[in-house]
Amino acid sequence: MHRVLYTIANSKSMNGAMPGSQIKDGMRISDKIKLAIDIIFGLLIVLEVYRIFRLFRPTKKKLAKLLAKAEKKAQKKQM
Repeated sequence: MHRVLYTIANSKSMNGAMPGSQIKDGMRISDKIKLAIDIIFGLLIVLEVYRIFRLFRPTKKKLAKLLAKAEKKAQKKQM
């Protein structure tokens, strides 16, 4: 137990806990880098989802063809 407490007391997690030391507020550089990477990858995922949905959306030409086919089918049912 003594060794564990000694390691914790002398680690960076105890920064500012000793008398006369200064506490550093704010994010560390590594945390800022991680946050930036998370944001970038999140935006990339959103972009890919948008591209996938845009890929499967019918074009105007294909949509017109589908509507014509549906009208033709409806006319056959009426006869």
